[in-house]
Amino acid sequence: VYTSSTQRNFVLPYQVIDNHNVSIENIFFTGKSKTKLTLGYTNNYRKEFEDDTQNQALGLNLNTFTYNLKWYSPVIKNKIDFVLGSQGMAQNNVNTGSEILIPDAQVNDIGGFALGNLKLDKLQFQVGIRGDVRAINAKNMSESSVNFPAYNHSFQGITFSGGTVYKTRKIKVRANVSRGFRAPNTSELLSNGVQPGTNRFVIGNQNFANERATQIDFSFDYKNEHLQFTINPFYNRIENYIFLSPTDTSYGSNPVFIYQQQSAVLYGGEAGFHYHPHKIHWLHLESNLSNVIAEDYAGKPLPLIPQTKINSTIGVEIRHKGVIQLKKIYMQHIYKFAQNRIGLFETSTKSYHLLNAGIKLEIPTKKEPVQISTGVNNILNTNYLDHLSRFKPLQISNQGINFFVSLKWTFSKDLKTKE
Repeated sequence: VYTSSTQRNFVLPYQVIDNHNVSIENIFFTGKSKTKLTLGYTNNYRKEFEDDTQNQALGLNLNTFTYNLKWYSPVIKNKIDFVLGSQGMAQNNVNTGSEILIPDAQVNDIGGFALGNLKLDKLQFQVGIRGDVRAINAKNMSESSVNFPAYNHSFQGITFSGGTVYKTRKIKVRANVSRGFRAPNTSELLSNGVQPGTNRFVIGNQNFANERATQIDFSFDYKNEHLQFTINPFYNRIENYIFLSPTDTSYGSNPVFIYQQQSAVLYGGEAGFHYHPHKIHWLHLESNLSNVIAEDYAGKPLPLIPQTKINSTIGVEIRHKGVIQLKKIYMQHIYKFAQNRIGLFETSTKSYHLLNAGIKLEIPTKKEPVQISTGVNNILNTNYLDHLSRFKPLQISNQGINFFVSLKWTFSKDLKTKE
């Protein structure tokens, strides 16, 4: 709650979230090959206080350890190289509050993969295969009238893909075919409670099987000195697709959402261009269209699919010298179409326009310049609801007019490692 223009106080209920991250990356060179090892640890502790500021109503303490090991082979005859690797995760969730959303659970992932690359004059080929295993072990727990039965199950699957790229000075064509799988996560399997901050009562399903997908995607890029054009369609057929769906019931004041599993088809793509005329090279015109259609095998729409969007920008580059250099001024227009392809118990969403503007500045230094960006989003203070907003069922609008400032300073480009 705002007490003045500069002071705020928490009002129950509220959340306190602590995040701690540690990451270590090492690269070992052995002759003409190299090995890259990345280790990571994350602690996410989410606490929710409802009746008082001392006792946690909800506490989720999530610890995650990850590793990523890759070996890059030498390039054979300047044409062929391989990448072999393994990735894995150990994740532990512990409840520390009186309420339970997801029971205490241990998740262990391990996977191995191999990639092969073949480079010819204008053609490149890549094939890959990967195997993964996920093991989930959850405790039997109870909270009020809600019971979380024990769960102990493992998932495994094989993923493979093949792709090719044809590239000339102005044209780049890419095509890929892949067959993959995804194991369900603990939220989809074990949820049974009100999700913090979303005003949703979410119910999972312990009977879910692996998702298995077959995807075909294609891209065409054309680029010359003044024009760049891109089109990228895709088609994805997913067996046992897992998705979150609204219902016509509520738990208290919270609408109930359930995870469901059903075979589905997702298709769509992106198309865009970037144009700066020859005689007025400082003018940049950009526009991008993105669209996704999702439906089950019977042709019925699936819920919570984003609106079709057009994102357009007019930018002016400026060569200004001084202590503070003005580099660019831009105006951005975002249009989201109405979403009328809706799932069961889902409501449609109206179309809306957003107008943003900003400038980019630089302060020269002896090494890399300090980059400053500032501007205004939603200049017209449009009152709108996004189709995927978690606050849409409560009719809480998205953010109105707002201002931003960002500062970026690259200490040294030499620290970046190319792969």
